[in-house]
Amino acid sequence: VPRLAALCERQMKIRLSMDNVLPLLRTATLEGPLAQPIQDACKHFFLANYNNCTELRECEALDPRLLCELMRLHNSRQQVAAASAMTGAPLQHQLAPPPAAPPQPPAAPPLQPLMQQSQQLQPMLPASPSAEGLRPAPPAPPLQVPSPQMMMLRSQGE
Repeated sequence: VPRLAALCERQMKIRLSMDNVLPLLRTATLEGPLAQPIQDACKHFFLANYNNCTELRECEALDPRLLCELMRLHNSRQQVAAASAMTGAPLQHQLAPPPAAPPQPPAAPPLQPLMQQSQQLQPMLPASPSAEGLRPAPPAPPLQVPSPQMMMLRSQGE
């Protein structure tokens, strides 16, 4: 019996057309979980031929929830296609909508003055290759910038 059901489903998928997809989708939706493979095949066909299917008068007779689901699936496929075109990623062929975006990290605290940051972010060096602990790196010598008067004296002396 399962093999016969699979053969019937295959033949239905092969023979789907603009003339029978909407009545078959409506019937499969009413049948519930038993007709889920047929419903999925009809949805795939509908999405592949979205513009033509939505122009059919029978499309208006679909259950509003089903029609909303089909429009949502179509929009999510378009968004995935647009995103993959921008990133060069391959297009995913699926009926499920894309996964929800991960939660955004909290906003970063305001920036601290540079001197405080450099003091807080001193590089850590290992005490020895086998040591497990880390010790702060020795402080760098202060940067000596000549004053404008020193630069004038140096340029006059040259």
